[in-house]
Amino acid sequence: MIKFKYYLLGSATCLIFYGFYFDFKILNPFYDTWINTHDLKGQYIGWLFFYNDDFKWPLTFFDTMLYPSGTNIVQTDGIPVLAILLKLFAKYFNTHFQFFGAWYLICFYLNFFFAFKILKKFSDENIYAFISACFFIAPSILLSRFIHPSLCAQWLILAAIYNLCSKKNILRDQLWKSLILVCALGIHFYIFVMVFILILIGEFKISRNYCITVLNLFITTCFSYFLYGYNLIKSTEAVNFLKYGVKISGFLDTRNRDIYFMDYNQFIVDFQEGTIYLGLGVVFLFAFNFLYIKNNFAFLYKASKLKKISIPIFILFLYSLGPQIKFNDLIFLDLNFVYDKLQPIPNTLRACGRFAWPFFYWILLCNCILFIRSPIIKPIKIALFLTILSIQFIDLSDYSLPANVTLSGNISLSFKNDKASLQTQLIHLYPPYIGDFEFNQPCHNMNQSRADYHTTAMHVAKMQSWEFFLMLEVLVLENCFLI
Repeated sequence: MIKFKYYLLGSATCLIFYGFYFDFKILNPFYDTWINTHDLKGQYIGWLFFYNDDFKWPLTFFDTMLYPSGTNIVQTDGIPVLAILLKLFAKYFNTHFQFFGAWYLICFYLNFFFAFKILKKFSDENIYAFISACFFIAPSILLSRFIHPSLCAQWLILAAIYNLCSKKNILRDQLWKSLILVCALGIHFYIFVMVFILILIGEFKISRNYCITVLNLFITTCFSYFLYGYNLIKSTEAVNFLKYGVKISGFLDTRNRDIYFMDYNQFIVDFQEGTIYLGLGVVFLFAFNFLYIKNNFAFLYKASKLKKISIPIFILFLYSLGPQIKFNDLIFLDLNFVYDKLQPIPNTLRACGRFAWPFFYWILLCNCILFIRSPIIKPIKIALFLTILSIQFIDLSDYSLPANVTLSGNISLSFKNDKASLQTQLIHLYPPYIGDFEFNQPCHNMNQSRADYHTTAMHVAKMQSWEFFLMLEVLVLENCFLI
């Protein structure tokens, strides 16, 4: 009953954070005029075309867009597992229905939920675990992902860490691992890779149980791979290979915080994926814990649960640094030749800065646990904790929803069944897990030379067609953002 009280308090805290950083209006599923940022708009468009089509196999496939070849909701970052579930209720709603606003709130709460579950294992006091878990509700790496809702599912990283830190009942443990993997691959491929590596390496031990875990990972991955239609997504060569790494200084560097809302002409290519700012509150926690460095180091060295997850987290962090290890603009090490040897993995996972997220959460967990263990009397510790949390809360206010996002933008789609009248032309697509397919474009001011461009499925989703595509803005291929 006491735990349940803290889960309710956590829900209320999530609502407070949500109201501060975002806007309660976007929880309305029929309010979509706020969806006017570049990638988010493309994801919403993909969802609407998927939502207004009949179910096909694989379940993520739809051909109301890019007929007759069709496409996959995976390719538009449409959160496949949630899109499939919500499509079951399509007949109860009109043609315009957005779930992104609610999804952000769900991610806030699940981040809190799994952080609380982990921290409870290191604290005898629920109040300490509760305050600590509040640091996980809306960290910078989540808030900066506003335009990529699927990448807000960072609670799956915490769920994997919780699974690794829990006592083992073999059947229940394997079921949890399967559920985490099915959700991860059904939300975003990058999240899946992080979770898969955490479990595979974090559980490593030459034993019968580990063999069962490996077999379970393999079977679950294969099942999910075909369920979500990844087997139908072709591979092509990518560009801008691994230009999205993390700078080591990024943990204290606030300069990336507004990068996702900058104009394309000002967009910084090299490090837009490297937002890992810890926040001023976490810096204060670290400084305070440093006062007890001797005892804290001894604890971390002996804490088997934390050591168990540190190896896969550190491997992912090394990859997140990219081919050039930097501090600000100073290059310490250039490893381009290594990444060239690892092809095609770096091309497929070229947004390598995202793989710093498990390390970010590990730092946050360690600092909260060490503060909980600090030799301070309870009332003072609670007061200090709440003060530091408030500092963190205010410091990240620059990540709140930009005011201009809710002021303009109007999405209007035409779902006329006029497929037969469309002329198809070939559009070459990347990143590598997308491939080439036929793109519908009616016979107006288009020719093969203009069509023969490289673009992404997200940008295809923004292009306008005469009667079938979008009524968002007049876009022709030569004016599209081609990256």
